[in-house]
Amino acid sequence: MQRRWLYSLLLTSFMLVFAFSFSMAQTVTFDDRTAKRGEEQTLNITVDPTVDISAFEIVFEVTSATGGAYFDALAIEWDTDFDALGVLDHRFIDLTGFTPGVPPGTVRIAGMMIDDGDACLGTGETIVAQVRYTTNNVCDGTVDLDGTTLSITKCNSCVIEAMTQFIECSYTITMPATVEPGTVTIVNIPPVITEAIADTTMDWGDTYQNQIVADDDDLHTVPGGYETLHYSKVMPGSPDDLQVNATTGAITWHTLGTDVGNNQVIVEVMDECSAFDRDTFNICVWNDPPVIICPEEVTNGIWGYDITGTVDAYDPDGKPDSTHGGPNALNFFFVSLTNVGTGLPAPGVVDVEVLTGDWTWHTEELPDYVGDFELCLMVTDNANTDDCSPENADTCCLDIHMISTGDVVIEKTHNSMMGKDKWVEITMENSSLELGGFDFLIKYDQSALAFMTAVLGAPLDGCDWEYFTYREGPNGNCGPNACPTGIVRLVAIAEMNNGIYHPTCFKGPDYTEWVMAKMQFMVTSDLNFECQYAPITWIWYDCGDNGISSVTGDTLFISRDVFTYEGDPSDLSIDGQWPNQDGALSPECDTQGGPDKPFPIRLIDYHHGGIDIICVDSLDDRGDINLNGNSYEVADAVLFCNYFVYGLGVFDVNADGQVAATDVNADGLTLSVADLVYLIRVIIGDAIPYSPSGFVKLGAAVEANYRLSSDGVLSMTGAEIGAVALTVTGSGTPQLLADGMEMLYGTSEGQMRILVYSLDGHGFEGECVRIDGEVTSIEAATVEARPVLATMLPTEFELHQNYPNPFNPQTTMTFSLPVASDYVLSIYNVSGQKVTEFAGHESAGKVSIEWNASNLASGIYFYKLQADGFSATKKMVLLK
Repeated sequence: MQRRWLYSLLLTSFMLVFAFSFSMAQTVTFDDRTAKRGEEQTLNITVDPTVDISAFEIVFEVTSATGGAYFDALAIEWDTDFDALGVLDHRFIDLTGFTPGVPPGTVRIAGMMIDDGDACLGTGETIVAQVRYTTNNVCDGTVDLDGTTLSITKCNSCVIEAMTQFIECSYTITMPATVEPGTVTIVNIPPVITEAIADTTMDWGDTYQNQIVADDDDLHTVPGGYETLHYSKVMPGSPDDLQVNATTGAITWHTLGTDVGNNQVIVEVMDECSAFDRDTFNICVWNDPPVIICPEEVTNGIWGYDITGTVDAYDPDGKPDSTHGGPNALNFFFVSLTNVGTGLPAPGVVDVEVLTGDWTWHTEELPDYVGDFELCLMVTDNANTDDCSPENADTCCLDIHMISTGDVVIEKTHNSMMGKDKWVEITMENSSLELGGFDFLIKYDQSALAFMTAVLGAPLDGCDWEYFTYREGPNGNCGPNACPTGIVRLVAIAEMNNGIYHPTCFKGPDYTEWVMAKMQFMVTSDLNFECQYAPITWIWYDCGDNGISSVTGDTLFISRDVFTYEGDPSDLSIDGQWPNQDGALSPECDTQGGPDKPFPIRLIDYHHGGIDIICVDSLDDRGDINLNGNSYEVADAVLFCNYFVYGLGVFDVNADGQVAATDVNADGLTLSVADLVYLIRVIIGDAIPYSPSGFVKLGAAVEANYRLSSDGVLSMTGAEIGAVALTVTGSGTPQLLADGMEMLYGTSEGQMRILVYSLDGHGFEGECVRIDGEVTSIEAATVEARPVLATMLPTEFELHQNYPNPFNPQTTMTFSLPVASDYVLSIYNVSGQKVTEFAGHESAGKVSIEWNASNLASGIYFYKLQADGFSATKKMVLLK
């Protein structure tokens, strides 16, 4: 009866506090929790009775302790493992005292035994229920859950105090319980940039695009979350013009030339609670430096004149000026001017136009201004520089060759042969002057010299100069009249028109000496001119004679001084007359300029030259090959032998005279093996020397044969050989086989020269030498010093291919006979029918037979050789 009454009361107001006490403490504990904003969580409600109980009531209050923290939702769920005190119908939850989001709120829950089969809740800690809640959107704060007393007014106007309490299992004792409060601490989770932004390099003027990728755990607490992230850049510390989309985190930066260099960027993501994360990265804005276009050719200058030029440049960025947000316009500056020879700074002043690259070097007529110089100029686009983009300039160093004067020299020859032609060079010395043309007027001694022709010097001819000629007599134009005899005019022009072809250079290869032109003269054979000097000199009839034009044609360089070939200066007085051999008249030729007409420049020193005619006695020392004054001595023979092995280089005293002295047999031919044999005969007493004016007739050349066997043995037959000179391919050591003979040999340029001779006057016929190679030339003489016409004999029978092949209608068939033989040469068609035959007897050597097949049809034919047991067949084609 008491249980039902109590339960009836409990059903009305959960539980009532009776005036009973219990000495032992009963507790109810709420868990502590830490939660995110808007996060749904649960915390346990644990009861700890000291005796078995049949019912409990828990009254607790939810309050916002700090920071406005509270619950946007709250529910009570019985713990699934709590199975005492009967079924769920015996458990009660009252949430009417709690309003979501409106603190404070009160919650009552109770559990009790009702049916006979229900069991009491034993002593010790038991989780009876969970508080399921959702935190509100505050950045930080706490929510407390603590026990409370609730006044309940009943229908009879009585007030009942509800509190947390237990009922002992006997249903007679109600026990107050102590509540251990719980606290839910709401925390904000800071945002995190999840992907670091890499450093990058980009050209200025391009647009940088990227995005901040970030996350925040607060975004995932409930669908949609309670969080909104805000993206931005941090200032100062980031470029002013860089933009960050506050909502998406997209980064955009239109770079300018002023941004060149390393740019630190700091970006930030921030949540609603002002928590943030940052990332720092670098954007290297790159500037392509300008490129200066440096002239490769040498700039030539003359001391005392301003030297000018221009350098150009371009900017690879394609955005060179500030109107495009880029660096300033390209500017040019002087860097240095250095004397290449000394390495020291050059004198004078160099002005540079900042915007155009035009430069001027102001020089004086001082020795310090002559030589090779290096002028260095710089162009800059004025962009910023740092370790990221370190360059904003380029430097050009160009070569300047400064000259004082140039020397144009007519060659002075020495020991020129009489009766022979002689080339005389006109050279430019000590000047790197670039020429556009020249007009030379030259006088020569026509009694000793006959002008034959003139050619342009190899350097200028190789540069494809377009015009060169020489003129004499009526076409010479000496002043207002025709040129007298003994005067020749040489005219050269680099470029006659402005077509597609142009000269490739306007000077010689270096600054020392190069040939401008060459003149060919025939030297008289009149002995009255021996040992004489035939002058070849400059001559002037007007100011244009012997003038040299600049490449552009706007300046004429004329004579400064004129010198004899000994180096003595001529005396050109103010009162000089035309014509003269002392130079362009002064002041007449110095005042030919005027407004917009540059004056001629006295730059060139001219030097006379001529031809030294050799003395006859130095040429007519027949047999004195070493020119020591003693003819027909063994030393002459040895030197002559060395010539056949080592060439003309052995004649190092006077090559022309020594060559002339080798005509020992007085046949008018020099350097022959027959001369060597006759020289030896004279030395050993078998012959007498010829007089200087005598000529010998030793008879016609003797015919002889030579053969080179397969084992390299060279044999000569048909005459007794006094000496033979061979040129052989290869470089193996030759072996002398001829008895009583001597041998010299040497190798040069992959060929061996061999001389077989005898200083005792011996001769040989038969085996001569054994060699390793092929004979490329052979010269021989008999023991009587008669020249030998040597014919090579085959070493074996051989049938050669006809030529031409195919043919129409005539061809030549050739075969080799090593010995005199009878032969038959038969021709067959493809059916095996003989169409013709040639037969005969021939001496050893090559035999050629011509065949005309005009009466035969086109097709394949065979020709067969039979000779002395040898047989061979080859094919040929008649193609009509």
